[in-house]
Amino acid sequence: MQDKIWDVIIVGWWAAWLFCGIFADKKFDKLILENSKRVWTKILLSGGWRCNVTNINLDPDNDYVWDNIKPLHSIFHKLSNHDVINRFSGRWLTMHEEKYGKMFLDCEKSARLVELLVQEAKDNNNQILFEQWVLDVEKKDDLFIVKSNNEEYICRNLVISSWWKNFPQIWATWIAWDIAKHFWIETVEAYPCLSWVETIQDVSVLTGSAVEVEAIVTYWKKVVFKNKWPLLFTHRWLSGPAVFDIGLFIWRELATSKLADYELTVIFDMGQLNEKTVNFFGLSDKDCERKFQITWFRPWELAKATWWWIKLSELDNNLQSKKVPWLYFVGEACDITGRTWGYNLQWAWSSGYVVGKAL
Repeated sequence: MQDKIWDVIIVGWWAAWLFCGIFADKKFDKLILENSKRVWTKILLSGGWRCNVTNINLDPDNDYVWDNIKPLHSIFHKLSNHDVINRFSGRWLTMHEEKYGKMFLDCEKSARLVELLVQEAKDNNNQILFEQWVLDVEKKDDLFIVKSNNEEYICRNLVISSWWKNFPQIWATWIAWDIAKHFWIETVEAYPCLSWVETIQDVSVLTGSAVEVEAIVTYWKKVVFKNKWPLLFTHRWLSGPAVFDIGLFIWRELATSKLADYELTVIFDMGQLNEKTVNFFGLSDKDCERKFQITWFRPWELAKATWWWIKLSELDNNLQSKKVPWLYFVGEACDITGRTWGYNLQWAWSSGYVVGKAL
């Protein structure tokens, strides 16, 4: 075990802990434990390596699913989507708006953003160690003992920012869940979301076809989800933004309902269709609506997000545990998941900023 006592240890990766380390007081000795072999793959992957930094149309009440709304508006008030845009633009990373409010870097290179964030973290007295798999955390008096595969570290403040269980190929883990259980902090059951959906209907002949649609999910004729985004047909699955968010809005309800009771209605935009799609469904201007029965979602490793983790009701307005002083959870470790297209990255920026300022 190291003799040094760190002021702050941040466990995890992605945007939340970068902002946490950047905005924490510079006089603190801060240690970031990153379990991957390379720098923040998820930021690099965001928006297909172009980085969908945020969304200009952010609406906390409609764009996120959460356990407790109370801290949500406060956190976005402290660092909004406009604040993020202005901050990066002031550092020569200007952005432009694309369809559906998506904000992308003008340079269209996520690596540029990562380089900036890493340098700012180092300039603010953050030491970063890679390939550090955190296995366990204990608290002794007012100090945390963080046990990794290589070493044991001691700190006064501990921030957990580990990423969702999905995408295990880029080192996602369950460590936030394990730490919460160790300290008797209540969590939400985990579900893969922002995922493709499987349907009874075989649409494999349309594989690769992308169309503009209005997607409506009903439960016993009651509308529970609705959007108007692109849909992509793949072998056995429906994909694309039109269906990614479906799981986000119905997974939790499956504890008391059946997936078979949900029906997906797709209304095609006839002005945007190719002939192959029109002929397959037998569509016309007067008959442009088709119904699909959802049978399942894509598995963990192919979902874009996980809905679960630590209940926001277990945390105060600065995302500090109400049960364990000086233990914080940020970003993907919290039970809040947003729609696709920049909303989850914005939550990471905002939550990391709030905890950094609170330390």
